[in-house]
Amino acid sequence: GNKLLLSSFNAVESVWRSIAAIGQVNDFKTVTRFRLIEDAKFERVGPDGRLKHAGFEEESFSNKAA
Repeated sequence: GNKLLLSSFNAVESVWRSIAAIGQVNDFKTVTRFRLIEDAKFERVGPDGRLKHAGFEEESFSNKAA
């Protein structure tokens, strides 16, 4: 069972690596991170190829190493 689970896990693409990064901290101070959030409804794309129904915003949050 474990071999099947591991092979299935490894077979899935790691798409998140193409749009995100693993962050590092040098000390225990608070750091601010940013992420992209979307407010989109899935609708058919028009002939011009534009997503008129999608909006993207930036959100920030703070955390620190423990």
